[in-house]
Amino acid sequence: MNVRPLLPALSVFALLSACAYPKTIGEYRQMHQDHPDFPGAKRESFQIAQPLNQVAQHVKKKASECLNASFRFTERTNTSISSGITRYQPFANISAERAEIYVTQSGLTPSGKERGLIYYIFLLDLTPISKAKTKAELYYSWGEPSPRTAKAVRAWATGQDVGCPNLAAE
Repeated sequence: MNVRPLLPALSVFALLSACAYPKTIGEYRQMHQDHPDFPGAKRESFQIAQPLNQVAQHVKKKASECLNASFRFTERTNTSISSGITRYQPFANISAERAEIYVTQSGLTPSGKERGLIYYIFLLDLTPISKAKTKAELYYSWGEPSPRTAKAVRAWATGQDVGCPNLAAE
């Protein structure tokens, strides 16, 4: 199939997709809540028999230890070579009423300059059910390392120490 006639349409689609991608963690949460059946969108709800602050602090600690990383890459195609850095950064906003913990992925040039879009790897929302129980909502998407990372985050939230997921694995 000759795809050359489709290139202008594909370029417009890619541009619109980039514009529609959530630019804030609130937009990412809203996208998952508004479109739960969207292919690739994952949402897990579960309860944890621990206080909110204990769960949030443990997940924040593990995310900082395991998910704060950068990797250099080089990609070769038939016509070009590109290189850069993929950076993962964890964030946590914790209060007595709620907590949100998430990780972003961004691309940097070889010199460290931002390349543009920031992607959300996962979002963990925590709210108290009682003094000793916490409700968790875990949002993520289909592309790696999101499912692998979400699996570790879910385990950390429930008190398991499963080690660090491999962010660089394909």
